[in-house]
Amino acid sequence: MTRVDDGRIYLAVNDMGAIIDSLPNTQMRRIRRNDELRSGLVRAAINTGFGVREQYFLLLDRFPVWLLGATPRTVKPHIRERVAHLKSYLSAEVYAAFARVTQLPPGSSSAIEDLRDLDQIDRMVSSPELFEAQVRELAERQRQLEASQSRAR
Repeated sequence: MTRVDDGRIYLAVNDMGAIIDSLPNTQMRRIRRNDELRSGLVRAAINTGFGVREQYFLLLDRFPVWLLGATPRTVKPHIRERVAHLKSYLSAEVYAAFARVTQLPPGSSSAIEDLRDLDQIDRMVSSPELFEAQVRELAERQRQLEASQSRAR
């Protein structure tokens, strides 16, 4: 793990691969094939205890995306279960965020009574102005929530 000058935290790709018992080269290929992951990839020289060596690091913010794409088939069963649970949780959170941005009802898709509500997805994707407005509104609600929590603390 390393922190860069702007405060962002990066995780060593070697260590990430070790979590799911995968070779670093395999993970590097996967990261390079994915635009979102590749945008968070950096190479940095760190002291490994065996001298200064260059390693690849992935932005911590991209770790959930990386984990969602991980396929830990060869991992020890207890780790595989934990990774599967975390991936399931992350998928649910991604859907919740998607539902907020597209103004779909929260929760499961079973909460959608009228299938015409799904037209919201097309409107959101095809209208950058609408999408940006919705994201700004969500960001403002998040800011207000965080301010309220800070006041409560």
